[in-house]
Amino acid sequence: MTGHGFGAVARWGAAAMLLAGCTPYMHESARRQAHDREDWRSVEESIRRVEGRVEGIEIENQRLADEVETLRRQQEASGQRQREAAEAQAAELERRVRALETARAQDRQEIVDTLTRRMTELLQQQRPATARRPAAGRTGFEHEVRTGETLSTIAAAYGVRMQAILDANSIANPNLLRVGQVLFIPEP
Repeated sequence: MTGHGFGAVARWGAAAMLLAGCTPYMHESARRQAHDREDWRSVEESIRRVEGRVEGIEIENQRLADEVETLRRQQEASGQRQREAAEAQAAELERRVRALETARAQDRQEIVDTLTRRMTELLQQQRPATARRPAAGRTGFEHEVRTGETLSTIAAAYGVRMQAILDANSIANPNLLRVGQVLFIPEP
């Protein structure tokens, strides 16, 4: 080998040694880069998973918000239906009460009319047969007021106006009759 050849070998040998020393460095650098890329991919994958979960949570939140809104509307509609049903029920009860009050008033009037007729019949049956002549020269009857009698029933029994009995007996208030009071009943 010539000196020149030896130099070439030496250069190749130095280059090989340099390359041999760089190779582990290059492999380490490549491994770090590969590891960094893997870490980055892992981070990106974690970010995608988190973003996916966030999106799922947002979708679930929207679904729940829609469900709450639906329930609120249903509750409002149900409340409205309940109010309407209660109002209808109250109106029906008011109608029934008015009908009962009307029926009660009619029944009351029928009872009063029946009692008045019956008392008139009884009074006519018990009418005194003796006539009396007052000082003014008129004829009529004496009547003793019994329990339950009113001026209107007495007047009806004798067939005279109430005012005629009031005038003949100088009575100012027809509601102040007393049981046992003797009234002069002018002839009709």
